[in-house]
Amino acid sequence: MQRNLALHRPAYSSSTFADRMYPSLAVDGNWNPIYGYYSLSCTNYEANAWWGVDLGASYPVQEVWITNRGDADGFRLAKFYIYVTDDSPQSTTPRVPPSDDEKCTYRSDAIEQGERERFECEKPIPTGRYVVIQLDKTDHLELVEVEVYSDSYMYDNNLALNRPTSQSSDLGSLYQSDKAVDDTWEVYLATACSQTGSMAYSWWSVDLGTSVPVVEVWITNVYPSRSEERR
Repeated sequence: MQRNLALHRPAYSSSTFADRMYPSLAVDGNWNPIYGYYSLSCTNYEANAWWGVDLGASYPVQEVWITNRGDADGFRLAKFYIYVTDDSPQSTTPRVPPSDDEKCTYRSDAIEQGERERFECEKPIPTGRYVVIQLDKTDHLELVEVEVYSDSYMYDNNLALNRPTSQSSDLGSLYQSDKAVDDTWEVYLATACSQTGSMAYSWWSVDLGTSVPVVEVWITNVYPSRSEERR
């Protein structure tokens, strides 16, 4: 299952048309296409308006999904480029058109009003930290939601799985640190989890083997009847 790299990431735009039309609203996980639900990012009416999201690290971007406004003005989301770059759109002059190695795709006609549409990046697959959407005309740039996906980073890519671990102490031989990365989710069985001895500032860690961008960490607790004292 792919992970949306843009979700809740920092977002920017060339301008903000009005209050509650901020660029961050296009990555807030709210797909409601109606303006009154405050899910719409919108720039001023201007030449080559742009919107961009900071993914936090460079990724090869295979596809971008865009949801258009549903209650009005759907025609505006047309004639735009999607490109991927390591240069922040805030610190450089956005490209119209972008360079060939940055370009994901170009859309000439409008996305249907209220629709969510998939854009597959053209080969060679562009790689970068920022995904930018930029109009090739003078208009408002209105976006309900933008999603970014990379085949290199998916939900089932658990970087910690079966990696070397350590912890401040072992409660016993059945509660060693590697139990937390062994792909066993048996929450009813205490011996399926790692556990330290009772001590101040207990800790647990995993060695990922190399430096990688960490976007999220998932933790599973033991069944409540066994975890009451360890919340």
